[in-house]
Amino acid sequence: MSVKLGIAPIAWSNDDMPELGGDTPLEQCLLEASQAGFIGIESGGKFPNKSEELIPKLNEFNLNLCSGWYGANLRKNTVEEEKKVIQDQLKLFKDCNAPCIVFCRSCWINSRRSRQKTFD
Repeated sequence: MSVKLGIAPIAWSNDDMPELGGDTPLEQCLLEASQAGFIGIESGGKFPNKSEELIPKLNEFNLNLCSGWYGANLRKNTVEEEKKVIQDQLKLFKDCNAPCIVFCRSCWINSRRSRQKTFD
């Protein structure tokens, strides 16, 4: 049996709390993940969201996209609306041959350092 190891970029920077690694460049994250022996990495806020930009960046560091997070707002949007909203990310993941996407109901909205609860 073979095992493939991936890592999340939250080990370098936190999308929800930019004061934790917000100044760490994406290239440093990718380089160090590759040097540590990981072959996959989860997407994050610093990653390009177009496959024509992301694939060459991952290839440069010999990494693959292994997963990523999608925060749905099903308290506000219908399922049909969420299906439309997620399409760009699904295309990106398909283009990158990412095997999975983490679909979660988001209870926080991060709007550049200010957070507000979505509980109305």
